[in-house]
Amino acid sequence: MKRIRNLISVILWLTVLLAAVSCGRLGAVSEKLDVAESLMNARPDSALAVLQGIPASAVKGKKASARYALLSSMALDKNYIDTTTFDILQPAIDYYTQHGTPDEQLRTYYYQGRIYQNQGDDDSAMRSFMKGRDLGKRVTDSLLLAYTLVAQGTLYLKQYKTD
Repeated sequence: MKRIRNLISVILWLTVLLAAVSCGRLGAVSEKLDVAESLMNARPDSALAVLQGIPASAVKGKKASARYALLSSMALDKNYIDTTTFDILQPAIDYYTQHGTPDEQLRTYYYQGRIYQNQGDDDSAMRSFMKGRDLGKRVTDSLLLAYTLVAQGTLYLKQYKTD
C-alpha cells in the first residue's frame, strides 16, 4: 500500500513539473512574440530575427500559431521579402477571420492582399483589401487602414492607367 502511495506521489509531482515546464515555454514564446511585435515598425529586421529564433515546434495552439504567422508575414513584407504562397500566413487567415479582433482581421486581410499582389492576382488582392476596408469604423489601427486604402488605390490606378 505504501508503495502505491509513493508511486502516486511521484506521478503527481511529474505531472506538476511537466505542466510548469510547458507553461514556461508558452510564456517564453509569448514574450518573444511581444518583443517581435514591439520591434516591427522601427526595426523590422530585428523583429524578423526574433521570429526566426522561435522554433515552430514551440508555438502551440491555434491562437499562438495565428499570431506567429501574422507577425512573420508582417516582418517578411516590411523587410521587402516578397512571398507568393500562403504557407506562412494561412494559420492567421484560418483563425483571425473567424475569431480575431477587427485590428487582427484587418492585418490579416492586408497581408493576404499583399501576397495576392506578389502573385500578380490583382482581383483577389482587391477583394482582400476591400474586406479589410469594410472593417473601417471598428478598427483602431488607423495607419494600417490607411495602408490598405493606399494599396487599394494603387490597384485602381494600375487598372485604369491609360499611358
